[in-house]
Amino acid sequence: MKRISIAFVVILGLTSAQSAAPRTVVVSALGDGSKQTSAVHVLRYATNKEEALIRVGDRFEAGDELTAISDVTIELTCPEGSAVKFSGRFRAFISASKDKEDCAINLLAGQADIITNHPTSIESGERVAGSKGTVYSIRVNRDAQGSTLWCAVLDGEVEVRGQSGDPSGLKGGSKKVWSPAGIHEQNLSSDDIKGSSVLYARMDAVKATMAGVKTTASTIADLETSYRRVFQAPADAEARIELAAMQTNLKVAAGAIYQLDRAEKLTPSTDKAQLARVSAIRSVTYKESGDSSKAAEEAAKAQKIDPNVFKNENLSRYKIDLSRIPPVPPLASIRPSDPIAPQQPGTGAQPARSGTTVTTPSNAAATLAPPTLTVTESGIIVGTPGLAVAALPEFTALMDMISRKQYTEAAAGFVKRLQQLGTNARDAYGAALAYSNLQQKAEAVRYASMAIDADGKQKQLTDAELKTCRDIQSAR
Repeated sequence: MKRISIAFVVILGLTSAQSAAPRTVVVSALGDGSKQTSAVHVLRYATNKEEALIRVGDRFEAGDELTAISDVTIELTCPEGSAVKFSGRFRAFISASKDKEDCAINLLAGQADIITNHPTSIESGERVAGSKGTVYSIRVNRDAQGSTLWCAVLDGEVEVRGQSGDPSGLKGGSKKVWSPAGIHEQNLSSDDIKGSSVLYARMDAVKATMAGVKTTASTIADLETSYRRVFQAPADAEARIELAAMQTNLKVAAGAIYQLDRAEKLTPSTDKAQLARVSAIRSVTYKESGDSSKAAEEAAKAQKIDPNVFKNENLSRYKIDLSRIPPVPPLASIRPSDPIAPQQPGTGAQPARSGTTVTTPSNAAATLAPPTLTVTESGIIVGTPGLAVAALPEFTALMDMISRKQYTEAAAGFVKRLQQLGTNARDAYGAALAYSNLQQKAEAVRYASMAIDADGKQKQLTDAELKTCRDIQSAR
């Protein structure tokens, strides 16, 4: 019997530009809802020292290796939002990203479940697989006969090419096995779908709790049912909208956006009512994750597609109250050549013209520099703290914005948190990362220095986060 050796590499989501800061993956959630675990050990690149504890928010760079010494579930998020969930006992290596790659992960052992809205490329021994926006699962192990790899596709399609170059497509609802005994393809079983539904539902519930939303056993059961509907019928756009609405209500923004984007692509252009509902729910998702500009744009888009979309009966079935919809900007009443920005109360600030840069007023009680804000052609001020959301943005929501390249909004949110909560290492680190990606070096260095100084007393940052701050400082 021929023995095969399989080296499996997942290269996730392409992006159009490199960021100024090191491209890293971040620990976004742990399966048991804790903030740290000793079940995963990390060997950092260029060191011989193994770290025996990782925390939510820890960042990893190319060359770092993660090994689970006992059963655990952990989610890593790449800069563009591609999410990788490892479960059980696994071993994974963070590979060097090439131009335009979101991140690259070499799965050496165990199981990884991937969800991404971006193109992906997978190398497995002599085979290369590619996909565009999909949910799939990879498992690798070895027995006495050799190594075996499983690839299960729950959504989208994966195209696999061998050395001969002949492609073979693996569609949603199917799985393929490469083993010493040969190659086998079959449909996903009900157990396959159930296992993935349980995993995604459990992790959504964890992230909801992290965002301050109370969850119960029935919450997880409802999520499992909704995921099962989507995985069983990937072409059912309405099933995706219902899942996305549930995720929006739980403040699981990244998952909701994925499902809404897929639902929009699946909805016929003639179904205006459904397309409008997608944009309406997306506007709430963006609003409650702190992205006021995109929220307003989606609300305006929804109303333009279907003027009746905001009638209560259209959204109540998704438990979306109309008060959660951001105000639709009155575009018809604004001259494109001279949009008016709202004046800051009590500051005497003058309106700004489109394409100009404005800043928020100085806070007498704080020494923090305000973020740079831009007035768009529609008259929306991008990055204005509190323009559409009164509540203080959550740290995790702002880090999620950075992963989606919404750097201006993230910077504004971190500055707002620092102004209201006082100087702290975590928010200063987030501000430094956002400004570094905006290539506003002076502000990036300022907040990186603030983070390092604050961490000397607070001990809130990981070694990797401190390294990122020092790298930002050295790039003056």
